[in-house]
Amino acid sequence: MNSINQDIVDKFVLYLINEKYNNIVQDLQIDYCDNERGKYLKLIVILIKKSQRNKGYGSTILSEIVQFANIHNVRIILYVCTVFGSDINRLYDFYYKHNFSLLEKDEMVYNPVNL
Repeated sequence: MNSINQDIVDKFVLYLINEKYNNIVQDLQIDYCDNERGKYLKLIVILIKKSQRNKGYGSTILSEIVQFANIHNVRIILYVCTVFGSDINRLYDFYYKHNFSLLEKDEMVYNPVNL
């Protein structure tokens, strides 16, 4: 297991935004948390530019985040919401497709393959 902290997460996010997907990602925010719930990544937002939506980029980027979580052996926790206008059922389907499961209302978790 590789060590992880917010600096490592920030560098990963900046790499995705500024280098790998610079014309695709409008916003990407991930926090590293280490509290009573354990160590995990809190996925705050993946926002794809409108001109690039429905082309599979969200899935590609989420797959990279999942791979990052697997490498560092940390869970990913997120809250499903419609603040950016997405359909709630479509969001649930999207995250289920990437092996997230429901923890409680609107909260989902991905457990790394090594956990």
